[in-house]
Amino acid sequence: MKMVDSAPGAPARGRPRDENIDRAVLQTAATILTSQGLHALTVDAVARQAHVSRPALYRRWKNARSLALDTLDYIIAKNLGAGFRPAPDLHRRPHAQIVRSVARVLARSMDLRTVSGTLAAMMPALRNDADFNRRLMDEDARTRVEVERVLAPVAEARHVPVSALTTMLIGAIAYETVYRNRSVDDELLDSIVVLLAGPDAAAA
Repeated sequence: MKMVDSAPGAPARGRPRDENIDRAVLQTAATILTSQGLHALTVDAVARQAHVSRPALYRRWKNARSLALDTLDYIIAKNLGAGFRPAPDLHRRPHAQIVRSVARVLARSMDLRTVSGTLAAMMPALRNDADFNRRLMDEDARTRVEVERVLAPVAEARHVPVSALTTMLIGAIAYETVYRNRSVDDELLDSIVVLLAGPDAAAA
């Protein structure tokens, strides 16, 4: 089987990285991680299935742990799509519309099943890993900053911290879609609007 990295011998120092190799490795590692779990993510397995030489992998990742962490970033970036990007003027709209729109954008931009499955596979082995936890916190912080900006008027009207409102919204979507395997339909959105914006706002 022909390897992606087909140049003989070790490359000269400073040789530009081949993005095709990076992509092939991360796609393969993501498939292994989500389908078989962290224990199956070995350098040998990824090299074999991605048709990439072991030296090519070790030039990029020093061990399976560093590959696993970069694979987590890859899975999150892929399944969060372009991230949370609401309409620029959304925070000035009626509160029910704000909550409904934020919920829709979050549900559309996040493949929570894939991300949560990946985290479940990695958590037992890496729960105390500083790099693992930092990457999770960084990703959560990027999303929360934008969500909180949009939800600020709703939180002010409800007299609750915007951080708590954000946690409730993200938690509601995650619970319904991941644990109850439910699609984000109009009925669910109506319930979320009542919960977060209040019955008066929902009826407006």
